[in-house]
Amino acid sequence: MIDMLKRHEIQVLRRARHPQIEVATLAGVSLGSVRRVEREAAVTHIDTAGERRRRAIGRPSTAEPFRSVIAEIVAREPDLLSDLLVAQKQLALLDARVRNPQAPRRVAGTAAVAMNVSSSKTDTPDSKELPAISERATALTASLNTLLGWPAETPLELEPPAPLVEHLSLHEALDQALTTNPEVIEAEQTVRKAEAAAKVSKLAYIPDFAVFGGYAYESNVIPLLPIDFSYIGVMGTYNLFDSGKREHTMKARTVQVHMAQTALELTKAKVAAAVQDSYAELERSRALAAIAHRLETLTYRADVVDSTDDVVTQMASARLSLELLQLDFHHRHALAKLEAIMASSTR
Repeated sequence: MIDMLKRHEIQVLRRARHPQIEVATLAGVSLGSVRRVEREAAVTHIDTAGERRRRAIGRPSTAEPFRSVIAEIVAREPDLLSDLLVAQKQLALLDARVRNPQAPRRVAGTAAVAMNVSSSKTDTPDSKELPAISERATALTASLNTLLGWPAETPLELEPPAPLVEHLSLHEALDQALTTNPEVIEAEQTVRKAEAAAKVSKLAYIPDFAVFGGYAYESNVIPLLPIDFSYIGVMGTYNLFDSGKREHTMKARTVQVHMAQTALELTKAKVAAAVQDSYAELERSRALAAIAHRLETLTYRADVVDSTDDVVTQMASARLSLELLQLDFHHRHALAKLEAIMASSTR
């Protein structure tokens, strides 16, 4: 499969009206590939691995039979896999630090992002941390092996998940939250009930009408009337004076409508504020994760000051891998928090 950057290059060259043959030569692909990529939708990301999975390209994974089992484990223990992944990354980083305590630890990136892993006191390697992290990784591995039905000491090498890609906008989040949130729905129903009660109270000003009829037979009691006859009539009643009861009822119903509408507005404002706060956190985590993964996609290389030691480079790579994993998990947690607010009560 042609990687996404190459596809983007082909589409840009074609939009610039370069001939297909020239584009094929410049991009180093066949003419048929140029034509095929040109017919595709515009490239909006550079995650080649994710695109390959989306298109189901390649042979089935050897881990595919375990998908349902892992899905069940994730449902039962949602933090087990992520905790084990982080513990394994931390263990690799601490192990490299302990073996090279004097190695420089400055990891430089592009002009936009620079990671200095020696500026913080918490990043100082300490051999006392290694046993604790190792014990935690061993315990988490044993727990996962137990759920899988394997021996507890079976070594596991977990692969980090594909970077989370989502394009949820604040407008979409607010619309969905205000449509599906139970508190908002309850407040809207209260408004409808109050409006219905106000309409019903207006019926007190309408006169009551009754239709009646019957059949009569008389033995010449009233000479003017026939012996047998039928009759029908309409009777209306209206209360002219009720000590202001109708007016007070109408005012009370109107006040209840205004109160219900105010409560609805306050509920919507509370839900909107919660969504905005959660979306701000999601936006921050999304931006940080995007920057980190963009650096990884662009083949980020550690620039070690005054050293070309391969072990130091490995330590920098382990640190970067841990940071990428933690940023991605933070992004996922922020999205899950926002989705929970959108779909459930904020109480």
